[in-house]
Amino acid sequence: MKACVLHAAHGLRVEDVAVPEVGDGTALVRVRACAICGSDIHILRGEHPRPLPFTMGHEAAGEVVEVGPGVEGLKPGDRITWWVSYGSMAEYALIRPASLSVGRIAPHVPDDQGATTQLLCAVLRGLTPMEIVPGDRILVLGVGGVGLLALQCARLAGAEVMAADLHDNRLRAAAALGAAACVNVARESLTDAVRGAFGQLTGVIDAMANDLSPAQATTAEALSLIGVRGWYLLLSLSPQPRSFVPQVLGDRGIRIVPAHLPFEEVRPLCQRACDLVAQGRIDLVPLLTHHVGLADAPELFRLVMEHPEEVIKATAEC
Repeated sequence: MKACVLHAAHGLRVEDVAVPEVGDGTALVRVRACAICGSDIHILRGEHPRPLPFTMGHEAAGEVVEVGPGVEGLKPGDRITWWVSYGSMAEYALIRPASLSVGRIAPHVPDDQGATTQLLCAVLRGLTPMEIVPGDRILVLGVGGVGLLALQCARLAGAEVMAADLHDNRLRAAAALGAAACVNVARESLTDAVRGAFGQLTGVIDAMANDLSPAQATTAEALSLIGVRGWYLLLSLSPQPRSFVPQVLGDRGIRIVPAHLPFEEVRPLCQRACDLVAQGRIDLVPLLTHHVGLADAPELFRLVMEHPEEVIKATAEC
């Protein structure tokens, strides 16, 4: 089978590898689409090291072709996505369903949307404990794939949401998905924009790949805009440090919250994500900007890294 394999930092190529063999507790999936995640870029750059060679990809969707002994609830022909298992940017992927959150994709949902539904599961993992309520005023920092999904989830809960980014293409998508206000922090003051639109924030969702400010001061600025007993949710997986003054937290009782839930609480979220997409309550179409075949996956990775002003989510058909 063909697979997109990393051999060294930035050393990526599509090559022939063996089809994985099914064993106890595993299932073989014919992958139909695999999206590039921000964490994949960190792996490609060597920032999140993995044993090499390493098959890329984990935001995937496909059809079950074989299940091993001990696998329950799946059968050949099921269309699924799963959170989270690497090695999925290939024609076939071997998964261990008992250790994953698995969701069934509705027949009318295309493969590229099915793959990106995995990312929605990851976003729900972070947002579920926040108990967002109608009237909350939330700022999303960084509106790539994670930020645009978080924006929609917060709006579903009744919040007003503002989007901040460096790239107009992403802010246009945020506006189309219901952002009450958008600010390009390369040209405008984040503080002035938030004060003008919302006054004060209930919470901030950090979905930044890297700090939006050249001075790496966005976290501190955003924290200063949160009201009493507000919160700051960290959805970003960036290795870049975030800087702030701890006293800001104590003065107003602000919580900094990591995107974490016990696994048993994560297990139902992939199906919930699939249901939200199938029902049209979450719109993935504005996110999905680029599509290629598996053979062109290395070039797609380059495009994602070098042209964020063009790309939001990119998928390879496997």
